[in-house]
Formats: sequence, C-alpha cells, structure tokens
Amino acid sequence: MKSQGGDKKTPAKSTKELNQLYQLKLDKGIRNLPIISYLLSREASKARNRRDSDQAITLATYAVKFSPDLPQFYFERAKALWYQSPLQLHKVLPEFFKGLVKQFRHYPSALKFLYNLFYIFCNAILMTFIVFGIVMMAKYLPLYFYDMRRTVTMTVSGLIVTSMKMFVLLIPFFLRLDILWAIMFWSIFLWGYMMKKERQIILISFILLVYIPFFLRSASSFLDGPQSEVILGMNQANYESWDKTVEQRLQDWSSVHPDDTEVLFTLGLIEKREGRFGQAEEWYRKSTQQAPEFHEALSNLGNVYLAKKQPDLAIAFYQQAVDLNPNKGAYYYNLYRAYSQEAFLTGKTSTAFERARQLDPKLVDYYLAIDSSNVNRMVIDEVLTARRLWKRFVNQFIGREGILYSLFKAWFEKIPSRIFLVPLFFLGFLIGVSRYAYRRRYLNRCPMCGSPTYRFKR
Repeated sequence: MKSQGGDKKTPAKSTKELNQLYQLKLDKGIRNLPIISYLLSREASKARNRRDSDQAITLATYAVKFSPDLPQFYFERAKALWYQSPLQLHKVLPEFFKGLVKQFRHYPSALKFLYNLFYIFCNAILMTFIVFGIVMMAKYLPLYFYDMRRTVTMTVSGLIVTSMKMFVLLIPFFLRLDILWAIMFWSIFLWGYMMKKERQIILISFILLVYIPFFLRSASSFLDGPQSEVILGMNQANYESWDKTVEQRLQDWSSVHPDDTEVLFTLGLIEKREGRFGQAEEWYRKSTQQAPEFHEALSNLGNVYLAKKQPDLAIAFYQQAVDLNPNKGAYYYNLYRAYSQEAFLTGKTSTAFERARQLDPKLVDYYLAIDSSNVNRMVIDEVLTARRLWKRFVNQFIGREGILYSLFKAWFEKIPSRIFLVPLFFLGFLIGVSRYAYRRRYLNRCPMCGSPTYRFKR
C-alpha cells in the first residue's frame, strides 16, 4: 500500500488490486473481511501521521467497503475526514454516527460493549455501597459505643452483655466475610440507629449485593462457555470469513445437539459458499425438517438447487419461503432468477421481479448491478440476523428454567465465604434486628447540637 515514486496518493495499481480483491470477496459470498480492513485501517492511520489525508480517506473508505458491518472502520474514516478539514462536520459526524449504529448492530462488538458497560455499572454500584456503608459506620458506630458505655455495669451479667456486644462487631472477621458482606453486616447491625431513608437504601443494597455478583459470575461463565463460542462462530460464518476451527466447532455442537436448527442452517451456508452443494443440501434439509417454518433455510435450499441446475426444485422451495414470509423482497428476487431459467414462465418472471422491486428496491438494484454468474452473487443467500443471535444469547443465558428460576437460584448459590447460603443468613439477621429495633429505644444525634439523645423508633 505504499506510494510509488514519492507520490502520496494511492497508486492506481493498488486500487485496481483492491477492486479485484473486493470482487473475489463477493464471489466467495462473504460480507466482511476484517483482516484486510484492519490492514487498510492501519495504513490509513499511518497516512494520517504523514499528513496525507487524501490517501487516509481512500484507504479508510476501502476498509469500510471490505467490512461494512464493523464499526471501527467508520470511526477511522471519520478521523481521516477530520484531519483533512475539521470544518467539514457535515461529513465527519455522519460517519461517526454510522459507526455508533454499527456498534450496536454488529453482534460481537455490541456484546463486548454491553458487557463492559454492565461490568463497570455493577462495580460502580458496589463501590457506591462500600462508601455508603463506611459513612453509615462513621456516623452511627460512635452512638453504639456511647450507648454501650452508658449501660455498662460492673456486674457479671453486665460484663457478659458488654462482651457480647463487642463480640458481635467482630463476627465478620471470624467468619472471614469479604468487604461487601462485612459492611452489609455492620450496616444491618446498626439498623436501629438509622433513619428511614437510610434503611431503604440498605434494603436496596442488600438485594443488589445478592444479584449483582451472581449475574456478573453467570455472565462471565457464559461468555467463556461453549454456548457463547457457538454463537460467535455462527456470527463469523454468517458475516465474515471462517476457518476450519469454526466449522469443526459447529459440527461438534451439531453432533451433540442435532435439533439446533440455527447451527444446521449455518453449516449449510458454509458448505454452499464452498461449492459443496450436496453437503449444503443435507444440512439445510435437516434444518427445515426440525423447523418447517424456517423460511430463511427454505430460500437458501432453493439457492442450492438453482446452483445444481434444478430450477424446478428451486422454485418449489422459493415458493414455500414466500408463503411463509410474503413481505421479503429477497425471496421474490430469487424466484425471479429461477423463473428466468425457464423459458415458458416469462409472465411469472416479470411478476416476481416487480414484486421484489416493490418490496426492496435498493436490494434489487444492488444485485442487478452485479454482472456475474457466480452462484454466490446471482441469488441472495439469507443469513442469521443480529436480532436472532441476540435472542439466542438471551434464551441460552437465562436457560430453559426461565428468569424466575435464575432469580431464585441467586439466593442459594455459594459465594466466596465460609458460610453457605449467606444471603439467607443476612435476611434472617435483618428481620431479627428490625424486630428488636422496634422494641427498644436507640440513640440518635440531636439535629441542633449533635449530642446523643434517645428517641423511639416508632
């Protein structure tokens, strides 16, 4: 990608090679080529450092062209436009917003962003609770010790009671509780001294302290598990280039889960793009047998038969896909392509074409502009949408038992401490302290002078 003869502009030969590589990408049926886009983005960054903004824009544009679904390359093009002229915000801002939109539509990017956001948000809540608990202890522990000094006696029973009050404060150390649960213990222990709003915050914090670590551990475990790897593999096979590792992972999953229609669909898509139409037909048929209303698989199975020069079978499956989803222009376009190979179906050919153009004119114009008979470009292969991948992610993360089971499970899961069912222990402790607090007087500070004074917690 370097310039020749000191020319800072992109050489015509390099541009020609990139265009040829782009055509090969389309022939392969791959929507995104991240490796090439990353290389082009890196070269665009180098061009910006050389203050060659024109070349930076050209390279960033090609990076977007090779990977239109990945957000980072739109940001790179926005940077290149900004370096060319900071005043052309009408060009910079649209590229930046396109990148943001792609950030949430691209499944791996959105997954990483949302998990990091969730992780930061949860830790911010936990840190806020730690600060709140420390403030509560600094505020009310002096009252507890003041009350203990006022009631201490030299009798044996009085000394025993005073010793027990001191011992209770040290329970978190004896049980080796972590800092969060230790602060929660002391906050509940000082329940009787707190105001109503502070008690409400303690209750909310108690619930969050149970669920936040649970969901953080569950999310991390799921993202590192085989189910998440399968979803990422399906996304890669549907939208990017794949390798044998991804294909083998999906095949291994399918052997254990033979009724997983989405994995079967993805394997069929891989085989079709590789030109192995017999294997593709087998995977697609298994998918449609498991889910007869899987219209994307029916349409792609029609594409396989069209590639095998069997337009009559292709028309039959396209028609099934149309019957299941009559508002999808891609199905009518594929039907138009199949009718075009049958000389006696000219009337149906024009009808299917007009219907496809009516439903999705941009898609039809894009494929009409492609002058190629390649099987991956002549017809439209359906892929698993990001929405479908997210739906699968949510369903597998929650599990077959449902969200209520997960919420219930959080209370009975072991946590890193010496006590089993710690949340239930604290719940009982909270109830006991609350009932005790309403039966006796507790000290509070006078709002005028700040001195300790008794008040009834009624």
